[in-house]
Amino acid sequence: MSNGNLPQRPELRAVDVFPVDGEQGRKAFGIRDPQHITDKILHLPAEAAYALQFFDGQHTLPAIQVAFQEKYKAEFPLELLQQLCRLLDSGHFLSGESFDGYYQRVKYSFLE
Repeated sequence: MSNGNLPQRPELRAVDVFPVDGEQGRKAFGIRDPQHITDKILHLPAEAAYALQFFDGQHTLPAIQVAFQEKYKAEFPLELLQQLCRLLDSGHFLSGESFDGYYQRVKYSFLE
């Protein structure tokens, strides 16, 4: 997915978030699809997991940067947000065209 194909206002689907062991003892979280439409499980550093609350379909990536900065007094570089968005989209955790196409393929594979 190129930058031009990133959702303008990314919206996270309903997910389960749970603590996992991070690298070198750092706090980390896993996310998974409670509906099991996708069986992928992503492990994210705590900072990335904290940013997910702003993936609500209302915030643009630059607005997510600002909201994260205001709430956590820490910078979240736009390039990293774009990478997170790509990761979530490729794992089918974001609502939108990419997920809709994936869902239709899964649904029709069960009907065949």
